Amino acid sequence: MFYRGEMAEVIAREMAEGGGIITKKDLAPYKTIFYDQLTNISAEIVMYGAPPPSSFAVTHLIVSVMSAMYPEGHEADIRNDPKVIHHFVEAMKCAYVQRRAIEETFRTLLGDSAFVSSVLELGRNMTTKEHTRWIVRRMRDVAQPATYYGGINLTQVPDHATSQVSVLDEYGNGVLATTTINR
Repeated sequence: MFYRGEMAEVIAREMAEGGGIITKKDLAPYKTIFYDQLTNISAEIVMYGAPPPSSFAVTHLIVSVMSAMYPEGHEADIRNDPKVIHHFVEAMKCAYVQRRAIEETFRTLLGDSAFVSSVLELGRNMTTKEHTRWIVRRMRDVAQPATYYGGINLTQVPDHATSQVSVLDEYGNGVLATTTINR
């Protein structure tokens, strides 16, 4: 679907305009791979998303932590309460550090399952109620370093290497394509 025809032409053209080296011919042998979605159902919300390398597990963890800290009926003033904003920032920090290994190589934990063997298990773990409860128990009302949440203190240099498109039609059918090119 994405690797032939008009869509392939658009992808190849935009990549060339951005200095990329992928051509329409390069895209032709690619095949779409379907994976089971990650699912989480709680009292307040049902979330479905793609497994890594999508960032659904990260997004889910942020939403789950905030929902656990501020359950339905106990909502806070999300625009004006500094404590809520602080918890949101800490939830984001915590979720994103899960993507980084505590190894000397600083390899990512969330990547393509074809290359990172533990990625599907990690994605499933990040979307469990147990993991959410573990994070909520660790939350404090003061900022914590990334290492507090199991990550490393490291910032990533923007490399403009990952692109994703998600499309959902009026019937609820959806498709997404994610590509990462490392130079």
